[in-house]
Amino acid sequence: MTWKMIEMDDDQGHATPVLMTLSALLPDGVKDLPAALHQALERDDYSTALSIANKAYASKGAEDPVAPLTYAVLLVGRGLVSEAMGVLRRALSFRAQDISLQLAQVEALMVDSNYEAALALMEGLRAVNVAEPRHWGFLGDMYLDLGRTDDAIECYERATDMGSMNLELVFRLGQILLERGDMERAARHFEHAARLVPDNVFVWETTADLLFELGEVEKAIYAYTRVLKLDSRNVRAWENIGMAYQEVEDFGKAQEAFERIVALSPDDTYAMLQLAHGHMALGYPEEALQAYRKVLREEPTNTDALRGAVAAAFELGDMIEAEKLAQETLARDAQDPEGLYSLGIVMLALRRGQEAFDVLSQAVELSEEDNPDYFAALSFSEVILQHFSEAADHIYTAVELGVDASSLLVYVEELLKRGKYAEVLEFTQDRVLHIYDATWAVVSPILSCLASAFEGAPEEAQKTYLENFVTQFVTEPQVVPVMWDFEEIERLAMRLPAEQKKVILMMIGVVEGRKDIENFVSKYNL
Repeated sequence: MTWKMIEMDDDQGHATPVLMTLSALLPDGVKDLPAALHQALERDDYSTALSIANKAYASKGAEDPVAPLTYAVLLVGRGLVSEAMGVLRRALSFRAQDISLQLAQVEALMVDSNYEAALALMEGLRAVNVAEPRHWGFLGDMYLDLGRTDDAIECYERATDMGSMNLELVFRLGQILLERGDMERAARHFEHAARLVPDNVFVWETTADLLFELGEVEKAIYAYTRVLKLDSRNVRAWENIGMAYQEVEDFGKAQEAFERIVALSPDDTYAMLQLAHGHMALGYPEEALQAYRKVLREEPTNTDALRGAVAAAFELGDMIEAEKLAQETLARDAQDPEGLYSLGIVMLALRRGQEAFDVLSQAVELSEEDNPDYFAALSFSEVILQHFSEAADHIYTAVELGVDASSLLVYVEELLKRGKYAEVLEFTQDRVLHIYDATWAVVSPILSCLASAFEGAPEEAQKTYLENFVTQFVTEPQVVPVMWDFEEIERLAMRLPAEQKKVILMMIGVVEGRKDIENFVSKYNL
């Protein structure tokens, strides 16, 4: 997702710069204004407002906490800076420490283009520690007008640290930090802004987008949930929360999100594609294939949908369809490594070793980055072709690149089918591979036991593998249950004598959580 700056709507459409200044400087904001003056400003009747302010000042005098400040600010708004400065100086003679009067002087100097004097006064105010959040916010505005962004940020953050409830200030601070690329600090302030306005969809969505961009997915999900409570037909928010749920691998909720998008916008092929991906992740390849086909009807050249359809057809066992779809992918781009890999996997399933080797070799060669899955699949094809030395080199390359350890099981299965028992024993007893993956360390003694049984090893050697299995299992109990497919190993075990077959099947049962390790230890006196 690409972050985009969005302008915040101004909820105070009638507020003039003068009203905003008075809101920041008066003790109780615009509540301190006479009702008639406030109404005049809201309807942009400046002359009437200035007349009312003049009369109030004449009546209440320079010592009043509201009248002189209001009158001076309105004079500045008309560009009457000298008159305003006179009013402010007289008021300061009664209240020399009044920060609001001094800040009004800063604004007057700014309007008069006397930036040096304004800046000197601002620095002096910062040195004596401005007391209230509203004053820090106003100082921040002045610094921002002067182009001194660092100073503005510092003042705004002082305001927020002191508990400012000014949404506009907090949001502005977030935007400034975002524009400067300081995304983490920006996110904290957008979160603060969202808490200030719990019913504001825009603020929550902006916050959610930034959190998602930062990878704070759980927080982003919460923020998108708030958005959707306020606007349940927000397709963009449904899309983003769906992607967020995918990030945390909550595929069920991701599916719900994309289903809502499809219901709201049936032509949204992106949502349909994500829905298909979700079906695959949840183990529903038939539903996934239907969804991929819907995408392809709208976008016949959608490579992601084609690749997904290949995988779905493969999972369904429809190798004819899987091969056809894989060939379609390559018809669009004959040098697509992922397309070549998909076709290679289909060829492996069809036991067409040479064809698998040819396309997988191309995938390895054309891939911009070394892909461990490509090397593992290539090694499988080489075992089928009985190129055992090359296969061993490539499976170890896959290990170095971080291939999932379940690929090691497939490699061993292929060796066992071809009676390469010595090679299996050498591979399964490699201590480096045991360190590589805890699950493999538990599973490999089962495979050693199976290979040694086929070789006719003595009972003492068999027992050593059983003891290794128990030791590894007790050391790494968290690997249970292992979500690997042992169907092929069970099928091979069926070729063993009855008692040896029982041993292998019971070990698999322990690993899958169907059998108890204590019973296994007791039964075989380990």
